[in-house]
This record gives sequence, C-alpha cells and structure tokens, in this order.
Amino acid sequence: MRKVGLLTFFNQYIDTFKRGKISAGRIAKYELAAKYIEEYFGKKKTLNSLSKYNYQSYLNWLASPEGPNKSGLSRSTVSDQHTIFKTAILEAIDMGYIRTNPTRNVKITGRAAVHSTEITLSQYDAEKLKNTILEASDTAAKYFCLVQFYTGARYQEVAALKWDSDIDEENEQIIIDEAFKYDGGIYRFGSTKTNAGFRKIDVHKNLFKYLKKWKTVQAQEILSGKLLNPHNLLFVTNNTYPISNSAINKYLKYWCEKAGVPRIRTHSFRHIRSDFFTLSEADPIYIKDQLGHASIQQSYEYASATEERRLKNKKKFESFFEEIL
Repeated sequence: MRKVGLLTFFNQYIDTFKRGKISAGRIAKYELAAKYIEEYFGKKKTLNSLSKYNYQSYLNWLASPEGPNKSGLSRSTVSDQHTIFKTAILEAIDMGYIRTNPTRNVKITGRAAVHSTEITLSQYDAEKLKNTILEASDTAAKYFCLVQFYTGARYQEVAALKWDSDIDEENEQIIIDEAFKYDGGIYRFGSTKTNAGFRKIDVHKNLFKYLKKWKTVQAQEILSGKLLNPHNLLFVTNNTYPISNSAINKYLKYWCEKAGVPRIRTHSFRHIRSDFFTLSEADPIYIKDQLGHASIQQSYEYASATEERRLKNKKKFESFFEEIL
C-alpha cells in the first residue's frame, strides 16, 4: 500500500472535494483543521501510520490547554473537527490509501461551551422586551427585531426582505423566498437554509402598522441622500446591504438590559415564536410550515400542510396572540 502523507492528503482532499463546492465559511473550518493536523502530527506523518490511538490522542489534545486554545476547545468544536477529519478518512479508505478507519468509535471530549445568552424568553419577558423596543427611536435595528418577534424568521431571511415583493399586507403574510449571506468577504443573496425555508409566514396586523411607519422614516433618509437602497431592502445600511447580525445582537443586548429581561440573540426569536405556537396549541404541521423547518418529527411528514389547515391554525394562533398585543 502506497505511503501518502496525512497532511498532504488532507490538503488535496480539501482542494478536490470541498473548495468551490461549500461556503467560504465552511472552507475556513477545513483549513483550520489542516492547521491543527500540521501542528499536532507535523508534515511527515503518513496516512497508513495513523492509528486509533493516535487519533484519540489528537482529539484529546484539541480539548486540552496544551492544544490550540489555552482553555481547550469546546466539546462542540472538537466534535465539528472530528466530523471534518472523519469525512477525509472515509475518502482515503475509498481510494485504497488505508484499510481501517481510525476515527471510528472515538470519544469526543472538550469543555462545555459558555453561553452568555438565553435560548428563549418566557411569554411575559418576551412581551416586556417587545414593548420596551417599541419605545425606542426609529432605527433599522428596532424594526428588524420587531419583524423577528412577529415572524420567528432567521436573521438571513429577514435581512433579505424587500418592500416590493415580500410584504403582503392584504393576506397578512411575510414572504420568505431568499436569504442574505456573507461568505469570505462577499455579500450575496441566495436560497433559504432549507427547501422548507421558502414560505409565507402569517403575521399579526400590528406588524404592518409598524412597517408602514418604518418605510416612511426610511424613505425620508433616502430622499435626503443619507441612504441608498438599490435592492429595495427593508433594512439597508450605508453600504447598501442589510444591517449585520452582530449589530442586531448588540442592539438586543442593550434593550434586554433596559427591559430587565435575560439577554437573547437574534436566533432566540425563532425559539420564542415556536414557544408561542406551542402555547397556542397550533398543530405541528402548521408550526413546521411557519418556521420553515425541514421536519419536526418524521411521522408528521406524511400529513399535508393544506390551506384549510393553515387558515384554521392561523385563526387559533391569532386568537391567542391578540391577548399580548
């Protein structure tokens, strides 16, 4: 069996199977894996000399203070690095470079990730945060948060919303058909995270009242020459692209403190919306459709998301939601 360098193979694997085929952000993680491999194994380690013992020791090193991070990498990060390494090894087996899989049945270690934010809020705290944000001055961040509160849409989906195609006040729906992406320093609009991401979200009429006010404010900034909006976005900034996720999270940090509620991030609005659906007793098929999930439980994949089901659950949900608006 021909000897092939571990690092050489891994870099060739990236160039052949991954580069140009996955996002720039994901490529960066593969390149980071190559850096870790070189740091631990060096350049002379061969593929067929890699034992399960060697590989487990490598994972342990990633998680230790002697590894790439003085605090040790988190368990989730080590798990991601393991997934990357394992896929390359499986290709090496297919190509006949090695016979056995040293990455099989290993133990993932690492510290618990530290989160300074909450995943969701109680109904009371969510309402409190929303009412506090409504008192804020009219900015893109304010209305971005309100749209997320009322829709539970992902940051990338809200960032891609356009005035002329995605706001359906007549049917009280927000249309999600695109996602804003930032990969490797490049801004672009592309497809939603999953095929199920393309959807029409039922929203309360109050959101359209708020958006009308925001559209007037934005139009004044455009007329005064302070703002350009070539893409007709709801939430454009001075660079003609949407407000950043980090800017929204900074805004939320301030207003969560102001409202006296636990700090959340933009993605928390999806959990909050999901909790509202559950409390309102909307059925899982409607929840799946509204949140754009690929599935909730596989058994529900066999049911149909009919228009009758949508209207029935829309009425049920709005009756519940009316009490907190």
